[in-house]
Amino acid sequence: SQAFLKQVRAGAVPISSQPAIGDVLSEMEKLEGEKIVVLSMADGLSGTYQSACSARELMPHKEDITVINTKTLCGPHRYIVQQALQMAKSGFSAEQLLQRLQRCIEDTKSYLIPQDYEFLRRGGRLTPFAAKINTILKLAPVVTQTQDGKKLERFAISRNFESAVKAIIQGMQKQGVNDKHLITVSHADNDTAAQHAVKLLKSAFCATEILVHELSPVFITQGGPLCVAIQCCPKIQPAI
Repeated sequence: SQAFLKQVRAGAVPISSQPAIGDVLSEMEKLEGEKIVVLSMADGLSGTYQSACSARELMPHKEDITVINTKTLCGPHRYIVQQALQMAKSGFSAEQLLQRLQRCIEDTKSYLIPQDYEFLRRGGRLTPFAAKINTILKLAPVVTQTQDGKKLERFAISRNFESAVKAIIQGMQKQGVNDKHLITVSHADNDTAAQHAVKLLKSAFCATEILVHELSPVFITQGGPLCVAIQCCPKIQPAI
């Protein structure tokens, strides 16, 4: 990420691309004869779900492959995949695994505090209305996923970063976030802001586990340098 950001700050304009269907198909072929569960990031925000679905249709035993739109990305997506791996290693069937993941997938909530709206606008991931607020970047806008999870829309316009985080906290409180949830804070080379967000979150959700992650280049390409994503999801029942 550091090498990537150095190029961006020097003027490079990054772009991203979904995995080629052939590459996805090649990975599926390596596992032919086994049950395969593909946990893609949110359809609409990424083409990975559609790539996986297309590859599945080309497989001779496609009934053994389940492609899941996790409806999320970054922190919760990472958590969902890690939990799925743990359950698979514990002997859970694909059906059992998916049953346990379902509530987490359906109840995940994501908020993003960008520093540069141009990255989101260029990627086409904003609703037309949200794209217009790039003229007020001296404030601290917050975007969230639309109800179908396919786009980002305005959630709040705040005076500064702290006010933006407090608006997110209020949204999480209305959602009923508690100690049975996981909160993740992901950032693009902005650890100072991320740690400040953690401090505010801990004051509101003292019993809730909070994890901090650094964003990889592909996510920085979408959210922009210095962006901070705050997300929450129900914890998945441990694999036993």
